[in-house]
Amino acid sequence: MQKKKSKYFSNEPRNSQLIEILNQISIQLIEVKNESEIYKVLIGGIKQILPNTYFLISKLQSDDKNFRIVESFGFENYFNAIKKIVGKDPFKIDFPFKNLTEEQFDAFESRKIYHFPGGIYDIVNGVINKTICVAIEKLINISDVYAISFCVEKKYFGGISFFIPAPVIKSGIFNRETKLAIETISNQASFLIQKLRDKKTIEQKNEELSIRQTRFNNLVSNLTDIVWRANIDGSGIEDINNSFEKFYGVSIVDFHKNPKLWIELVHPEDHNIALESNNNLFKAGSSSAEYRIIKPDGNIIWLHDRKSLIYDIAGNPIEMGGIASDITQRKLLEEELKIKNYALDAAPVAVGLSDLNGLLIFANKAFVNLWGFHNQDEIIGKHISAFATSSDQVEIVLKTIRKGKMYYGEGKTIRPDGSKFDSIISAASVNFEGKPRCLMAVLTDITELKLLETKLKEKTEQLERLNKTKDKFFNIIAHDLRAPFNGILGFSNLLSNEYDELSDAQRKQYIDILNYSLNNIYELLRNLLNWARLQLGAVDIKKERINLKNLVNNNIAIFYSNVRDKNITY
Repeated sequence: MQKKKSKYFSNEPRNSQLIEILNQISIQLIEVKNESEIYKVLIGGIKQILPNTYFLISKLQSDDKNFRIVESFGFENYFNAIKKIVGKDPFKIDFPFKNLTEEQFDAFESRKIYHFPGGIYDIVNGVINKTICVAIEKLINISDVYAISFCVEKKYFGGISFFIPAPVIKSGIFNRETKLAIETISNQASFLIQKLRDKKTIEQKNEELSIRQTRFNNLVSNLTDIVWRANIDGSGIEDINNSFEKFYGVSIVDFHKNPKLWIELVHPEDHNIALESNNNLFKAGSSSAEYRIIKPDGNIIWLHDRKSLIYDIAGNPIEMGGIASDITQRKLLEEELKIKNYALDAAPVAVGLSDLNGLLIFANKAFVNLWGFHNQDEIIGKHISAFATSSDQVEIVLKTIRKGKMYYGEGKTIRPDGSKFDSIISAASVNFEGKPRCLMAVLTDITELKLLETKLKEKTEQLERLNKTKDKFFNIIAHDLRAPFNGILGFSNLLSNEYDELSDAQRKQYIDILNYSLNNIYELLRNLLNWARLQLGAVDIKKERINLKNLVNNNIAIFYSNVRDKNITY
């Protein structure tokens, strides 16, 4: 009695049939032109190698994190049921790729068939509930789940997942030869996918390169800078954009006729700079220089000329090219900044600039000298607190500036060497376009002014003392001269009124008294003057012995007439 064939394996392939299938698939794969055709060829081949088996072909998404089903076999009659069980279209489910175990990654890199002992739940990495996965397995009588990747080295493209019914496993058709055949066509597909993608990438790159080249050409033609390319000896210009005419004031046609025109228009004082730049180009392969040119209309502009050699694959120079920019405005600005820097350095007062954090970024010579330093490098980068007159001055300054006001103050500051100086400081923020950019402080050394102020104060006090001395002197004169003059006036009136009644002896006596009194008054005046000069510090003291009796008698004689008139005896 003939044994009944299984409904699953009525056309079970033998080894010779496997080889024939592999040859057939290889020929078909050679002729494919896109990935979708590869998957169709694979489905046809696997159906022959492993009939009555369900399988899905998945593709790695562009994010390199998830797979999506792109082709299937055997599930057509079950998709509606699966869709209802899962609640989603299986073709729209993202199956995570990055959640694979290290063992699974190693298996995929080896491009070998890998067994998932946990079935559907294992292969989908838990994206679908385990109960649902078991239900699907029972629905289509799945016994085992396997998968193989499309992979070249560590570059993944996708893979095939096999859902094998129990009868297929029992039949023994899924054996080592079958697995080897599937791995073979999978590997062929992997390399073909890579080849197609590389080809597509190259075509895309070429297209992008062509687009970029077109954009570049348009950009170059519209650039304000001169862009040029010439043969290796510079005798002929290959390409040059329209900016040349604007810069040099001559046409490109004239330049093509005379390639040396560029050097002929260089300013005589900068001729050597331009030529040296050309020499450096051939020595170092590139060069850069700044020089002036004189246009035919007499206008002078500054150019920043950068050029380099262009080499072939063998490293031989075949062309030269470069870019020239108009830097006239920058040069004028640099010159203006130089003048401002010179002016700041020549300023008689100390000027310092700091950033908004209080770190010094500029200090002129007067600032350096005021603090006793040798050069700016010793100051730049220091915090402004190192130059404050007091511990709280910085906070006061910043608080004032933040209010939009100018700070003004003075104090005595200690230099690093310990010496002190008096200064006046004014500080404010430097604003640009309505925003503070840095802080500026101006310090004026007023040490000598303070000394003069002290001397002036001393002189004022001295004058006040002198003025008081003068007043005192006049008071003494008014008081001390009144009595002697009264006596003289008395004797003078006596002689004038009673001259005829007086004897010669009496007249002689009174005249002698008058003479004596006048001498005493003179001596008194001289002493008073000496005393005044002594108060002013204008008299040198000279010590000498005097007759105290004569000094007393002389002073008594001054008051003699008053005593006589009052009949005072002694």
